[in-house]
Amino acid sequence: MLDVGTGTGHMLRRFAADFESVVAVDHSAAMLSVARAAAKRSGLDSIEFIVSDALQFLASVGSKFDLVTCVGFLHHLQPSDLADLLKAARRVLAPEGVLLLSEPIATAHAEPQAIAWWNGAYRRQPEVYAEAHEDPDEAPLELSTLKHALSLAGLKVCAEGAGWEILPRNNPETSLDRIAIRALHALFGRNGPVYWACCKASAKSD
Repeated sequence: MLDVGTGTGHMLRRFAADFESVVAVDHSAAMLSVARAAAKRSGLDSIEFIVSDALQFLASVGSKFDLVTCVGFLHHLQPSDLADLLKAARRVLAPEGVLLLSEPIATAHAEPQAIAWWNGAYRRQPEVYAEAHEDPDEAPLELSTLKHALSLAGLKVCAEGAGWEILPRNNPETSLDRIAIRALHALFGRNGPVYWACCKASAKSD
């Protein structure tokens, strides 16, 4: 598994236990420190943490990965860099490997009150890290822009959907968290501003 733009490690806590070898890459040493501590609390000891620019890392790595996750990161890129990053991610996919991405997209729908209430407990206790860095671009992506970049990168969408960011109240996530999150997604998810997709290299990609 390769987690690109790891941040504080949400994808690691969700998937890393299923893989013998995991690489986590982020340009922020401070955020990786949070991710490393969270992984240790969860008993995840097979993760290599690397401080690096994502595109530079992808251009230099020789390994292939069965799963590449790229969540909440692509919308920070300039449009001109989006297809280049996705092309580099496709290059490191193993045969039949999967790229999992999730990004905020433009939507006219407001967050339902039930989800705002549920997420309140998490948002009152945010993860804290300290590092002076540039303010990232937090604007959501246009879905058409993202899909065009995927096509240019030689990636085909095998499954996709939309939803809301619904956060676990506990760390580690409990069965009650999972049941509540599934229920909230079922009730409100289809018009949410978070797009997800599972992608594979297209047959025509080089």
